[in-house]
Amino acid sequence: MAMSWELDEATAVELIRERLDSSPPREGETLIISGVEQRDWGWIVSWEGVRVPGPHRRTPPDRGVYLVDRQSGRVGMGVHALGLDASVEAWRRGDLADLPPV
Repeated sequence: MAMSWELDEATAVELIRERLDSSPPREGETLIISGVEQRDWGWIVSWEGVRVPGPHRRTPPDRGVYLVDRQSGRVGMGVHALGLDASVEAWRRGDLADLPPV
């Protein structure tokens, strides 16, 4: 009998935390997880760059979403130009590649 394996929310968030920690933020920013939304297939984990005090350029902060599949643990990234729902659909169809492990 095959065992069923599902990622829990805390593990999904930890996967994204590790990814953010391995990505250098822009000068004057700290990358944080700003939200988690559960879907039937997994989680949408939102992140953003938060400004820290000090001299830095005035540019909009970075932000985006990662997509985490609860069954496989695979991770994708939402594409701003597509919008969230279209990004999710494209990723689940295989039209957007999974991100490599960190």
